[in-house]
Amino acid sequence: MPSAKSTSNANGKERNDSQSAKNREERKDPYADPKNSKLGKRLAYLLRYGAVKEGLTVSSRGYVKVTDIMTVPLLSTYSEETLVEEFDKAVSERGHKRYEMKTENGVVYVRSIFSQRFERYPYHEGTKVVRLLEMCLQYVTINIADYSLEGIMDEYIISDIVRRLKRSKRLNNTSLASVLSPDLEQLDLSDAYLTMGSLKMIMTHSPNLKILNLKFCGYLINDELLKRLMKNLPHLINLNVCQCTHLTGLSLRNVAKLLPAIQALNVARIENFKEADILKCLESCKELRHLDIYQCNLPFTDDFCTKLVTICQARPKLKVIEK
Repeated sequence: MPSAKSTSNANGKERNDSQSAKNREERKDPYADPKNSKLGKRLAYLLRYGAVKEGLTVSSRGYVKVTDIMTVPLLSTYSEETLVEEFDKAVSERGHKRYEMKTENGVVYVRSIFSQRFERYPYHEGTKVVRLLEMCLQYVTINIADYSLEGIMDEYIISDIVRRLKRSKRLNNTSLASVLSPDLEQLDLSDAYLTMGSLKMIMTHSPNLKILNLKFCGYLINDELLKRLMKNLPHLINLNVCQCTHLTGLSLRNVAKLLPAIQALNVARIENFKEADILKCLESCKELRHLDIYQCNLPFTDDFCTKLVTICQARPKLKVIEK
């Protein structure tokens, strides 16, 4: 027969488990439902990247007819009412609306509020004949080890090949070596698997980089490695190390010393910073126009907020994203 103490412990554990389950339920993302999640991902792909590739007409401001969206096979099973409802309620994890709708002459249009980087339409207009450029990009991506992109000045082509390599899980040190060159000015390695060898190649072969995206590369990037990168990439004006969670305030101080001309810095989702580190970076980097400190778990004391407001008022072009 169980003792009163063991019964009490069991009841306590049951209550704790119940409370934990309740807390998890309260934190649950409303878009975690499989159907909503699938619809959300398909719409994000179409309105941020794939509309042109899927043959839709996109305005200069990124608007697409809702009725046109329904002709895409990925979304043909959804009604217009379902799509409009999703556009209306979809928000980012920061609580910002994802889409913007408008009505002209009774026709409903929608666009993504967030970055739009539409991929080129792969076929000649009105046909299913693949464009020569698309065929070349496909071939080069598959056989990347046989090529060097040095001397290619079109950033779109290089970025497109890097994107294709990441999507096909073919971005490794061998393929990266073919992409890097002294002429390269921007490189998006977000969510790519990098090694120490990758970073050494970047520093050696592309010293003139101006834009570097290392988002979600926190398994590798630490203060010392980032310092070496900044020392060897002195022309960086845009650096994204979002969710590189091993970084500390030392990295912010190094940014101020090594990249005084930096214009955009994303250090979101890193919880090792202190308010003094943020202020020091802002005060030292006079050219900074965009600083993202979302989910950095800062206390936001009155003194910090007052100084932040004062800095931003003195520099109207500066935008600090903290929520």
